[in-house]
Amino acid sequence: MADEGLELFRLVAEYGSCAAVARKLNKDPSCISKAITELEKDYGTKLFDRKRKPYTLTESGLFLLNMIDSGLSTDQKLKRFIEKNSTKQINIGYSYPFSWHTISRKIGKLKISDPDITFSVEFDNKAYIRNLLFENQLDFAVLPDKVYFSNYKIIEIISEYEWGVAVPSGVPITDKPYVEPEDLEMLPLLVPLEPSCKAAIDGWFGDSVHTARADTYNSTETMTGMMGEGFGYAFVPKADSKTLAKLNLTYYPCYPKIMTSLYVYTRWRKDMSDELKSFILSPEGQII
Repeated sequence: MADEGLELFRLVAEYGSCAAVARKLNKDPSCISKAITELEKDYGTKLFDRKRKPYTLTESGLFLLNMIDSGLSTDQKLKRFIEKNSTKQINIGYSYPFSWHTISRKIGKLKISDPDITFSVEFDNKAYIRNLLFENQLDFAVLPDKVYFSNYKIIEIISEYEWGVAVPSGVPITDKPYVEPEDLEMLPLLVPLEPSCKAAIDGWFGDSVHTARADTYNSTETMTGMMGEGFGYAFVPKADSKTLAKLNLTYYPCYPKIMTSLYVYTRWRKDMSDELKSFILSPEGQII
């Protein structure tokens, strides 16, 4: 990182915002902001909390500021910074409950190989997880749709999840151990909002999908609430079948079998060990 970037960082820390530094230097504020963003990319961490005015230095930013006048070369400062901030913590995000099955399986394998690794896990709505990815705050995230972010590889996990239909226990639907599209003609099917689920159901129902899908949902709580009010049946992942039983819901697999994909977003930091990089970059699937 050029010394000019470190000097701009020092000025932003002093004046409290990119706009204030731009006024002082008679430059476009976007140039100052871009320089700070590039510096954060090089150092692999956030240096400022920009949500507050004036900007507040993060712990990493404070450490870097204290090194500015240390007499070290730029390369030495970067090396010292990485050594100080080296960590075995991995930041994970996911937006839908069924995504956790992919993440937890990988966490378990990694903990066996390296018990010192720790995890910070964020579970929230898609918009929040997307924002964390945009700000480079996550190392590993699972979303049900494909959006491109700089500094992240996208891995599509193909045919990872088998889906079926949940119905209130005691409600007759079929005398078969599975359901077919014609079994759902009497009531609409509730489908999660993610595009991959909609596409899978469209293919399963074919031309009759418009009569079978009347509503969508974005959480198990919403789905069970809608079913309780008599809206219909629900499209759910097989991985949630045990949880559904506790909610007094019966799970039927679909026939023919329905599979959907998930999208894994991955990046790695300069301070990551080989074990962490292996964890991040090798989920089952295909890089796209």
